[in-house]
Amino acid sequence: MLEVLNIIKKNQMEAKKIIIDASIEAEKIKQGLLHIINNELLC
Repeated sequence: MLEVLNIIKKNQMEAKKIIIDASIEAEKIKQGLLHIINNELLC
């Protein structure tokens, strides 16, 4: 039973890391798009 709980905890930690990494990448994409939009508006 403890082994199962440890596996669940490990999976939750891995999922949290994936979500955090995806959030960081999404923010980079958003900033890049905002930069492009701002450049287009300035031209």
